[in-house]
Amino acid sequence: MKLTYSGVIDLLGDNDRVFALLGNPEFLIKSIPDVESSKRLDDRSFEAVIKLKLSIVSSSIRTLIQIREATKDSVVIHASGSGGGSSIALLISFQRNPKEIRWSADAEVSGLISGLGSSILNTFAKRKIEETIRSIQKAAAIV
Repeated sequence: MKLTYSGVIDLLGDNDRVFALLGNPEFLIKSIPDVESSKRLDDRSFEAVIKLKLSIVSSSIRTLIQIREATKDSVVIHASGSGGGSSIALLISFQRNPKEIRWSADAEVSGLISGLGSSILNTFAKRKIEETIRSIQKAAAIV
């Protein structure tokens, strides 16, 4: 099942500094909700075990997260993982503009999770996106 989302991150302060943080694995891992554990593999990738609780499905997804591109105006992140009979692949792009950071995400979900249907998945995904954006905003304010 394919899912697509996009939006804007409104930030108070220095967008340049915050945008640079999006290409930093330590910053990213702090911004992802429900991370049970993580391990940095190199300067552009890390593994994370993410707890997924969605309706009647609860599982830990072992995920490889890679920063594919990190320039002054663009950050592209790829994540893929599996666990509990489900698989997820995600591509997120951040684009820096003078007064905001725009993002888009394309996900492919298969296995048990996809059987829950698009309505439940969309509600869950939107909630996790909001949590992640708030986490980025909070972390950016104190970094």
